[in-house]
Amino acid sequence: MITPLQNISEKTYIACAKFLLSKVKSSARSSKEKGQKYGRKQKLVVSLTIEQIVQKLKDIGFRCEITGVPFPQFETAEEYKRTMLRGDVNPYFIPSIDRIDSNIYYTLDNIQIVCGPINQAKGHGKQKDFLEFINYTKTKTMKVNQNSTREQLLYFLVENNPNLATKYFESEFGVSVNVAPKQSSTYQYKKNRDGQAKSEFDKLIRAVPNVNPKMYVNISNMFRNAKGYVDNYRLITSALGTKIIKNKIEVLQTKAPRRGHIYFISKADYNTIK
Repeated sequence: MITPLQNISEKTYIACAKFLLSKVKSSARSSKEKGQKYGRKQKLVVSLTIEQIVQKLKDIGFRCEITGVPFPQFETAEEYKRTMLRGDVNPYFIPSIDRIDSNIYYTLDNIQIVCGPINQAKGHGKQKDFLEFINYTKTKTMKVNQNSTREQLLYFLVENNPNLATKYFESEFGVSVNVAPKQSSTYQYKKNRDGQAKSEFDKLIRAVPNVNPKMYVNISNMFRNAKGYVDNYRLITSALGTKIIKNKIEVLQTKAPRRGHIYFISKADYNTIK
């Protein structure tokens, strides 16, 4: 049995519950409400409350019910929503509410809280079939290919809980963790270095309501993630970001249309460092 996470604040439970309930209500909308041509005709019933989700998160130890992966801890629902823009949090660890039986509405007895990719992979399939696949993967694939668990292993170690990492991975997957401390040290070094880069970059920012596109270059637009969102973390840690920091170039910041910010530098500065 996987040990529950310790010292989780009530704010974190509530923030996570609000985030999950908001996602469920959005997902349960009909195709017409979503402005889509195809999809479900009728809105799904959501019979869940914040209090019920908070209690369930406590009951499952604030971990994915299928994989045991720990969920990130934030104190506001908005921080969970912004995770895709954060470079220091693995978006695959973000929780998601999945219906055990996809033919039934969202009720407390018919949900499980899992990592987003688990929910997406299961889709509308049967719970029994999906668990059979997961168990086969654990007992066969991961014992052969130990590299597939290293990312999760590093997460445990960076959280300063090597005993939990050893217990979980050796008992569940038969994975040796003897070389993990060295990998963790490298990972932590990169994390600290990137954090310092962000701190230096932030000192160069000047917030403005708008900019003249004829005089400034949108550097945020050069770095987008798989979903098409601006990825400013990649910008800051890129070669371009390094040059901006090194040359102490002023960065103008405006609000993005949906969320986050957009960064600009003058065309003169851009031509100098590109």
